[in-house]
Amino acid sequence: MPVPPPPGGAVPKAPAAPPGAATGPKDKRRRSAAKAEPGVKTPWRDNLEAGVMAILLALFLKAFLVEAYKIPSGSMQPTLMGMPSPGDIVVRRAGEEPLEVKDRILVDKFSYKLRDPKRWEVAVFRYPLKRTQNFVKRLVGLPGDRLRIEGGDLWTFDRESGQWSVERRPPGVQASQWRAVDMDDSDMPLWRQVSGDGWLIDGRDVTATGDGAIQYGDGSSIVDRYYDGYPDAIRSKLPARHPNKERLHPVGDLRLAGTVRATEGTESVTVVLSEGQRRYTFTLPGPAAAADQLASIEVDPVTAAASVDQIGIAGPRLEAGRRLRFEVENLDDRLTMRLDGEVVASLDVLAVRDDQTSRVMLHARGTGAEFGDLRLFRDIYYFADHQREFEIPEGCYFAMGDNTLDSSDSREWMRARYQARGGDDGETLVFEGNQREGENPSRPLRDPALGEVVRFTDEWGNNHLLQTKPGLQAELPDWLVPVTNLGGERSPFIDRELIVGRALAVFWPLAPHKGIYRLRWVR
Repeated sequence: MPVPPPPGGAVPKAPAAPPGAATGPKDKRRRSAAKAEPGVKTPWRDNLEAGVMAILLALFLKAFLVEAYKIPSGSMQPTLMGMPSPGDIVVRRAGEEPLEVKDRILVDKFSYKLRDPKRWEVAVFRYPLKRTQNFVKRLVGLPGDRLRIEGGDLWTFDRESGQWSVERRPPGVQASQWRAVDMDDSDMPLWRQVSGDGWLIDGRDVTATGDGAIQYGDGSSIVDRYYDGYPDAIRSKLPARHPNKERLHPVGDLRLAGTVRATEGTESVTVVLSEGQRRYTFTLPGPAAAADQLASIEVDPVTAAASVDQIGIAGPRLEAGRRLRFEVENLDDRLTMRLDGEVVASLDVLAVRDDQTSRVMLHARGTGAEFGDLRLFRDIYYFADHQREFEIPEGCYFAMGDNTLDSSDSREWMRARYQARGGDDGETLVFEGNQREGENPSRPLRDPALGEVVRFTDEWGNNHLLQTKPGLQAELPDWLVPVTNLGGERSPFIDRELIVGRALAVFWPLAPHKGIYRLRWVR
């Protein structure tokens, strides 16, 4: 846009150069000299200062605020995805390289400088038995807790009441820990009809005509398979687990979600979740149901219910032609029914401590109904092979991986201890560090002169060569320390000072063409 002339129409001319002003090459030299005068910044100096400030800012952020970490293993899957160790896997298809997914996460290092960690937070900490190594686990036990692992759940002891109770997770955490059980590439149908006829089953979509029922799979119990919970797009491409690494515990904590659309003649829609000898029946009345029929949760035997007054709940009825989202679940000894995200019925039940074999069935009465996107989920199954109860000292925490099938966590940490034989001036030298079979200490090397020698990494990351059994040589070289094995001891706790920060978000990998989209908050 042209600039309008000043009043009067006269356009000012550029001022003439003052007498004696240089306008040629000498002028250029003077300007260059002026830039080099002290106190006058030059382009190279600007870039240097910007680079230094960027480095200082990055170091400050890394030291005090946020740092990026790579997840190397599968201990927190599928919340945080890494890969199992090579010895634990076999390639799913001959000649095909398995897909590898290793999350990169951002860690908040500032919050824990202002407050203590909370239960269920995913934390990064220095491994107590090898402090040069960082671990990422979920904090499940707090200072002063008495913690028990039983029946797939975590329990804490209330010293005032003298009672044990299940530790329930916050909704956001629980939502991230439900694990999809069904797979699109399953070799068997997801659902099978067990009564009635004429129902149309197409994967996760079912059209019911008349009275009848379907069951999930072949009717065998839901178990804690290693890759439950992975996205369908990548689960079939991941390396298969070695059969010896599968635990396959029966899991009773289940959730069935989907949509339902009733017809005018629908009397009721019912989901039955079985846990051992119990049957939990979730019923939604349809348009053709009796006027006094309510949405309900029933337990057989009814003596298993801890709050029987909640069995019948006045709630919404299914409307003909309207599609509703429904969810029913048995989680941590609480039964819950939701419609379109709203709880319409709930019931607390007594804990099942032994048989948790489970089945899922779906019934329809009357003229039938349409079901869509039926998805079955299971909860994490916590287990312990050895010690099941822990007294957590003050100032310490207890951590577990979300993938309890393959996680080196507080349940199994062992401290190895060796004491030097002899020593200068009666000094007792003790070597302590992580005891992990086949890794630390190394397998012994036997030499007639030196005896039995192992390589051992202590908790500070220092490597030592230790003589665990004497040989024929009396004078040992300086690099070899004769020791006595003091045996291993359980070391399950994390000192508060070792906790570095809280896992905040996954920011990589992003590979939509492979079905991998790992941008998410860590819950």
